[in-house]
Amino acid sequence: MTADGRINHIADDRIPKQAALLPFRRDFEVAFDKMYLESAIDFMRHNPARSFVILPARKFPYYWLVDTASASAHHPLYWGPWAMLLPAFLIGIFFSLRNLRPFLLPYLLCFMSTATSMISFVPPRYRMVIEPFVLIVAVFGISRFVGSLRAARTFGARELR
Repeated sequence: MTADGRINHIADDRIPKQAALLPFRRDFEVAFDKMYLESAIDFMRHNPARSFVILPARKFPYYWLVDTASASAHHPLYWGPWAMLLPAFLIGIFFSLRNLRPFLLPYLLCFMSTATSMISFVPPRYRMVIEPFVLIVAVFGISRFVGSLRAARTFGARELR
């Protein structure tokens, strides 16, 4: 918070001032860390909705879509593969809703990874851990989608006869 009670959205402007006042001793890093910890706890205490609902909800698209803050994220080689994989993953989720049991492990891993990232840090590179499981569900979705298209086409051809 600023001196007049407003919330600074980027960082607490008191931190640089407090850091400058810290004596440069052997325990400087410990004191510096304690200063950040106290500032974070103070922020959470005074802004619980923002700390535990709004800010984590803002992290969700950064985790599952593209990190727009990163300069490398603007290159098609960075976002292109994920742009093709994510829709297939969503199709896989749709087709697996009837029988969730075989997909519990991938879904649990995706949920836990998302929740952990929303609570702490959210760089999309942390998503790499679950990408093999996303790929499994995506391949299932594509195979079921193609199978349903073939079945519809075959059924349509039988109707014409």
